[in-house]
Amino acid sequence: LLEKEEFDALKNKKHQEYVSYISSSAQMLLLLLDNMINFYKFEKNEVVLNEEEVDLSDLLKESIVLIQTATQFKNKKIYFQPIKNVFLKGDKRILKQIFLNILLNSLKFTLNDGKINISLQKLSTGIRLIFKDNGVGIKKEKLKHLFDPFCSISPSFNKIPQGMGLGLVLVKKMVILHQGRVIVKSRLNKGTVLMIDFPKDRLIFTRKK
Repeated sequence: LLEKEEFDALKNKKHQEYVSYISSSAQMLLLLLDNMINFYKFEKNEVVLNEEEVDLSDLLKESIVLIQTATQFKNKKIYFQPIKNVFLKGDKRILKQIFLNILLNSLKFTLNDGKINISLQKLSTGIRLIFKDNGVGIKKEKLKHLFDPFCSISPSFNKIPQGMGLGLVLVKKMVILHQGRVIVKSRLNKGTVLMIDFPKDRLIFTRKK
């Protein structure tokens, strides 16, 4: 309501920032709650896709704006080169949750001056989303537990309050639900690359009238 109404008190730039922080913190809390609820639904095989035509670039940009407004990430950069007219047949809410969880995880593993590069790559088999960070990377012995439920592998240097260890678990489940796959490559002190492949059967390259 504060964001939508024109209050005199909110004409102050600092106050506008405060409202933005409140909103972004609420969104992060909502993400954690969504993760918990969706994990329960997956365990009970109750997740159903509400499919529509989703603009991947627009949804990624929306997710980036949301995640960057969080105060603890203000010094970390996210770069994205969108590809126009690439639409995916999928569940918009679930896809957004996928992107937010990936971005949140990548930001946890980057230092204050860190960066994340996001790109879309067209393949003969479909399309690939690439999330590449220059963070601290993940140890080989921990990498195999990346998708284990309730297993937190966040680096010790990070003082950000940790989640429940469900973010990437749900990413994999949600991607598989869209007939896709997740690939993760990481080297200690070199960064991490997470790739999502969606099949061409789910791609729509021109928007329907």
